[in-house]
Amino acid sequence: MTFGRDKRLLLGALALLAPLPLPFNEVVGWPALLVFWLAAALFMRRAARDVGGWLPNWAMNLLALAYLPVLVVDATSLWRGRILQPVIHLLLFALAVKLFSMRREKDKWHVLLVVFFLFLAATGTSVHPAVVPFILAFLAGALLVLARFASFEMLDRHPHRFPRLDRVPLSGFVAGGVVFAVVAAIPLFALLPRLRSPYVVGPGGGRGTLTQVAGFQDVMRLDGIGRVRGSRQVVARLSYETPPPGGHETRLKVMTYDRFANDEWSRRQRRLRGHEVRLVSMQPDGYYPLGVGPVDSWMGVWMQPFGGDGLAVPVDGVELDLVPSAVEGFVTGATGAGVLLDDGGVVKLPFVRSGMVRYRVGLTRDRGVARSPLVSARSEPDPDPGDISPRIAELASAVMGEGSDLERARRAEAHLASAFEYTTDLIGTPEGQRLETFLFASRRGHCELFASSMVLMLRSQGIAARLATGFLGADYNPIEGYYIVRESNAHAWVEARMADGAWLVFDPTPPDGRPVAGESGLSQLAAQLYDYLVFRWDRYVLTYGLADQIDVVASLRGVWQTIAAWFTRDEAAPVPPAAPAAPRTPVAAAPATADETGPAAWWPLALALAAASAAFVWWERRRFDATRAYVRLRERLRPDFGRKLESVPPLAVADRFAERFPRTAGPARELVDLYVGESFDGRRLTADELRHARRLLRRALRRRAA
Repeated sequence: MTFGRDKRLLLGALALLAPLPLPFNEVVGWPALLVFWLAAALFMRRAARDVGGWLPNWAMNLLALAYLPVLVVDATSLWRGRILQPVIHLLLFALAVKLFSMRREKDKWHVLLVVFFLFLAATGTSVHPAVVPFILAFLAGALLVLARFASFEMLDRHPHRFPRLDRVPLSGFVAGGVVFAVVAAIPLFALLPRLRSPYVVGPGGGRGTLTQVAGFQDVMRLDGIGRVRGSRQVVARLSYETPPPGGHETRLKVMTYDRFANDEWSRRQRRLRGHEVRLVSMQPDGYYPLGVGPVDSWMGVWMQPFGGDGLAVPVDGVELDLVPSAVEGFVTGATGAGVLLDDGGVVKLPFVRSGMVRYRVGLTRDRGVARSPLVSARSEPDPDPGDISPRIAELASAVMGEGSDLERARRAEAHLASAFEYTTDLIGTPEGQRLETFLFASRRGHCELFASSMVLMLRSQGIAARLATGFLGADYNPIEGYYIVRESNAHAWVEARMADGAWLVFDPTPPDGRPVAGESGLSQLAAQLYDYLVFRWDRYVLTYGLADQIDVVASLRGVWQTIAAWFTRDEAAPVPPAAPAAPRTPVAAAPATADETGPAAWWPLALALAAASAAFVWWERRRFDATRAYVRLRERLRPDFGRKLESVPPLAVADRFAERFPRTAGPARELVDLYVGESFDGRRLTADELRHARRLLRRALRRRAA
């Protein structure tokens, strides 16, 4: 293989880059990738020394046979039938072996093909914004490798003509190619059909994290939310169409729990069309009712997939408006499309959501009421009391005393918030006794322990209560104008039913243990800027769909109609009203306007096309270089080479001209030399040289015609 050292180093660098996103997508673990990188680094070290001794074919075959047991174990035991990870491991192994066995010219194309498939796997499992610079970097590297391969081919065929062709500056070509690819990709992405999710599904959803937040599944332990309080992962973005009133508290409910046993909360078995779950249909006004009360303001929500199947809905929400692009995949029944609502006030979509969901929630000022969407005249059964020990019942009786349900609940809330401390450090707490330890020993805990204790205390005194989980508070991002809800805003609180049937919100967690806004400063500003970029990525890339494409086309149509209106006039006279005495007299039809199809609406387009064509012709005539002269010269040999003409080397073109048209040998060879110097040596021709090239082209074509 000629220029083997340079070709191996180029391919080795590209192979190091191709699998970079895989561990961030949690598709391939870091150990496997580090082993591959170590093998690739050893290959590049050996290639740089150019010592030879590369693997023969029989050695590759033996290594392939040796890897078969590893592949079987990888597919059946390590990944338990999942095919993606074993296939990518196989690609990494095959690429490492192929790097060490490059001996022939065609081997480099085999390596490049495997690198390309590895690149597809890396990009196909990622939806993180960082995949964009990775794609651009890989594109630049691939263009550089292919351009270098072309220069090596020229050097191999004509070494005496191009002794320094391997040092051709290619930065302009690579940068121009990347810019052209980006410019061409934007309109294609905006208008052509596209995939709504990664075309290769990995366990992390391509975001670099497993999107499962504890506390929002059907079963929740008492340490779930406390473990995610330190995470800054964005869960949702909120916007208020009207400014919220002073002192407004953003409390988004995702899940409720009613059964407690063995330090674990669970939900009752929900039944569609039964007493617990109902499919609520869209009302004639286009909204889904969530409660009772007037809508005083609207909140827009952009919710990321974070685990669980509930929507994050404010506790004071009374109406839901789903964005059309978010309702694709609705199940339909006798009542049509709808949303699932249960007795706990949990709102769910009747389809699996894999990406960001957009919706609006109508809010009422009747705050503090956790309105169950299914509150009605029927009596609702009290939640299961759960595991309530005699000690908890005695404590509740002593703390809550006598009075109305609201008064007793307020006493329990105040007692827990003032007499206990908030902490997330629960090391050494015995399993199965966390509530007992919290109430009677340590008196320290996190929000799940505070809320769970109050639920059991209320139930022991005959007040129906349930545990609710969701998010409390949000950070305002002035850069994008949205409120940011993060995993660190995860929280648990209590919802209790009063004597009048209303469910009220109680939060026994001390104020210093509730989620607070992030600290201000340079780090906060950087985080807000990053959130702004990620949200734009989610909005205009990941969730960009058919509805957005229709909006783009409609906008383009509006622009075109505006331009057409500049060149047309509506000269139609107004139609006189029909006489009252003759109601049956036919009224003349309104004349066509500029918006209707007709010659008047299309001639501006013809004018614009003519102007563009004239500008293009003028530019083509004005723009002249040695490359264009060489292409015109080469076209004269089309009958000799046919479709292979573009692949004929420049010197072969000069030789064929000298052979067929001896009188053109001098001008043709001189013109080819100017072209090679301009295109491959990176030398910009002067104005005198360009004029000389134009004269050479005319002489060569004239003599050839003569």
